[in-house]
Amino acid sequence: MGALAGDFPLPCRPLTERNAPALSAPASTSRIPSLDGLRAISIAMVLGEHAGGTQGFPEAWAQAWPYFFSGSLGVKCFFVLSGYLITSLLLKEEAKFGRISLADFYRRRVLRIFPVYYLFLVTVLVLNRFTSLQVAPSAFVAAGTFTTPLWGEPHYVLFHTWSLSVEEQFYLLWPLVLCLTTGRARWWVAASVVALVPVIRLLVHLFGPRKLIGYFSFTQGDALMFGCLLALYQQRPLLAGVAALPRLDWRHRLGALAAIYSVWMLSHHGRLGPLTVPFGGTMQSAALALLIASYLTPDDSLGFRWLNAAFMRWVGVLSYSLYLWQQLFLYPRQAAWMILQQFPVNLLATLAVAALSYYTVESAFLRLKDRFHRAPAAT
Repeated sequence: MGALAGDFPLPCRPLTERNAPALSAPASTSRIPSLDGLRAISIAMVLGEHAGGTQGFPEAWAQAWPYFFSGSLGVKCFFVLSGYLITSLLLKEEAKFGRISLADFYRRRVLRIFPVYYLFLVTVLVLNRFTSLQVAPSAFVAAGTFTTPLWGEPHYVLFHTWSLSVEEQFYLLWPLVLCLTTGRARWWVAASVVALVPVIRLLVHLFGPRKLIGYFSFTQGDALMFGCLLALYQQRPLLAGVAALPRLDWRHRLGALAAIYSVWMLSHHGRLGPLTVPFGGTMQSAALALLIASYLTPDDSLGFRWLNAAFMRWVGVLSYSLYLWQQLFLYPRQAAWMILQQFPVNLLATLAVAALSYYTVESAFLRLKDRFHRAPAAT
């Protein structure tokens, strides 16, 4: 913990005229277009899948529900968005100041992630003491140290902390890579991870515990790296003279959606499902990166207007709190232990608690976090 918040100088290679990045978009906007709307869709995928397993959910909807909501796909989209956003912000900082401040980055991440996260853990701890909820002490240790996947399968109420563990490991390692490399070396690192992860997934599927496939950095890293590659391409193109992403239109979006949905449907097919294990996630991550890229530039399309509508932006802003608190309310029907876990009350309770969490706790620390922004904020 001290290393995250401490002020330790690790110099990054300064920019020179030769390796200075050509930024493809002005840094004057406070928020990157469409990102909040994409977050809203991602969290809706997670909430939708979990709601389908709760008490009071209509049986008539159960058969069709998996064709509309996928929590794993929602989390994968979050990973691609995280890779893109973190890399974009760090490259903008490097372009403006000649170096990346790791100390400031880690302070920002601590203020962004930790306060609400540990408030959630304390809340679960209190419920564990005074209600029928029974969570093993080891699950709290794993969640509190962001090592959930290493401790076996945790209690449902803390199960989602696996993805936050993957994110934290990414936050620790990727900024170091950006500090210690320049130019094409960064591309090679990210591309090597993308190439290696499907092989690891295949090996685990064939020879290891299959439950490892979905919940570790080394089996989910390709999604994060596709986001990083998108940011690298946008802000420091591999090909000389390319200053911006090519114009993407409805054809690219349709192709990306077709790829995402094809893997999604195959994964639900009993006999063909295993075929998606090694490369399906990589294909989806690449398609998600393409889809995200297509909505970063404002246009007049219905999709862009929808993603940037006020309600979608609001849900996207709440997405972190929604992701944290939903596990308390979207509880499996056979283990439900309070009235607020009844559908659709559980969705309303999740939204209410997430909004309360955001406006009373999260927003205060976000304002404090901005003190450590050397580059223009775009969260």
